[in-house]
Amino acid sequence: MKKLNISLVQHSIKEGKIEENLKTVRNIVTDFSSKDIDLLVFPELFLTGYPYSRFKESASEIRKSPEMDFLTKLAEKSGVWITGGSFIEKQNDSYFNTMPLIDPKGKIVDTYRKIHLFSPMEEDKYFTPGNLLKTVKTDFGTIGLSLCYDIRFPEMFRLMSMQGAEIIIVAAEFPEPRLDHWLTLLKARAIENQLYIVAVNRCKGNRLYNFLGNSVIIDPWGEILVNAEKEEGIFSHEIDLSFVHEVRSRIPSFQDTKREFFNLTPKL
Repeated sequence: MKKLNISLVQHSIKEGKIEENLKTVRNIVTDFSSKDIDLLVFPELFLTGYPYSRFKESASEIRKSPEMDFLTKLAEKSGVWITGGSFIEKQNDSYFNTMPLIDPKGKIVDTYRKIHLFSPMEEDKYFTPGNLLKTVKTDFGTIGLSLCYDIRFPEMFRLMSMQGAEIIIVAAEFPEPRLDHWLTLLKARAIENQLYIVAVNRCKGNRLYNFLGNSVIIDPWGEILVNAEKEEGIFSHEIDLSFVHEVRSRIPSFQDTKREFFNLTPKL
C-alpha cells in the first residue's frame, strides 16, 4: 500500500470576488513544490465563498467554471491529484455546491454535489441538495468526498467507508465559535470508520462570520497529524494507507457490525 503525501491549502476568502481570491490562492501555491506531493486539497467554495448577493453571477457550468479551469491546469502542470475547492455549479435552473476530484493529467475523474445543506446559513435556499455518495478508486487508494455540514451525519461516512473509502476528504467553511465541534466530529468520523480524515477549512472572516481554520489530517486511530490552526498557507503530511488496514484488523468493527439492524447495505 502506497504512502501518500497530502498538502492542505488553507486561506481566507472574499465573498463573490473570484479574481481577488484567485490571486490569494496563486500567491499561496507559487512556492508549492509538487516533487513530493501526491494530493492537494482546497477549502469549500474556495474562489467565491457564499456570495448570496451575487449568487447567480458567481455560478458556472461544470466545464466553464474558473475554479475548474484553475484546478485542472494546476493538476496537469504539477502532476498531482487535486480535490476539495468546491464551486457553485449551475445546471439548467438548479445550483449545486460541487466538489471535483481531478487526476494528475488534469482530467475530472468525478464530482460530488453536497447532500446536507446548512440551513442556519440559508444554504438550502440557494442550492439544490445532491443525492449521491461519492467514493472514487484511485491509483493509491479509495477516496470519499464530503463537504462541511456533512460531518454531522455519521451514516454518510459509514456508508462511504463500507464502499471501501480509506480516506475521506472534507472541504469546509466551518465558522467560529464551534472549534470543539469541528475537531470532535472529525476525530469521531476517523475513529469510528478507521480511516484518514483530510479536512480543509476556510480561515479568517467577513462581516458576518469568522472562520476557524484548523485544517487537519487525522489518522484512523484519531490522532491529529497536522493542524494548520489559523494561518494561511500550505500544510503537508505523509500518511501510510496500510495503517487503515492495521487498525481495522486490531478492532474489527466492520466485521462485527450487525448490518441487519441498520440497513447498512451500501449501493456500489
